[in-house]
Amino acid sequence: MAATATADQRLNNVYDGLVNALKHPKGPDDARDDPEILKRLIAAERAWIAFRDAECSYQSTVALGGTGEGYANTACLYNQTKARVRALTAPDAPQNAR
Repeated sequence: MAATATADQRLNNVYDGLVNALKHPKGPDDARDDPEILKRLIAAERAWIAFRDAECSYQSTVALGGTGEGYANTACLYNQTKARVRALTAPDAPQNAR
């Protein structure tokens, strides 16, 4: 599904931007906390991917064994990915609240 690929690319762009900003801080106040924030962001993203995949596998059981199972999984992946982009770009997200 093209929409899922687009959402995935948007998530990758947002994530890469956050990682880059944390690796290259703008000022000395930012630089002090950035290594710890980066470490936690990476851990959170890895855990989120595992959660997303497991959750979508579970959600797709509404059509278990049927022709709609793949569609249900893809729709879930799309919705979960869009929600993650919103969470990472929210004004009150940790990296934006500083």
